[in-house]
Amino acid sequence: MLSVSFFNEVKNKLNIQTLNDMRTRRLSKEQGKQCNISRFPNFHKSGSIRGMKRIYYGMDALLVSCGDYIYNVSSEPNIYYQASF
Repeated sequence: MLSVSFFNEVKNKLNIQTLNDMRTRRLSKEQGKQCNISRFPNFHKSGSIRGMKRIYYGMDALLVSCGDYIYNVSSEPNIYYQASF
């Protein structure tokens, strides 16, 4: 059986993206209003997370879903880390 570290090493060498790379965290609408989430770049929830990261935001962008939109909160990582999965 292959170890997780071996898989991660191969993934990094080949620059392979997994589903975990495309995850977002969630904020309620009330939490979004408290941190003024509307000031961040965003796109509709029906858009492609992979495409937005690849073309516009970068693969290590921190994305948060709030209401009908997904916001790029990379400039304030504390918002991302306080959001739930």
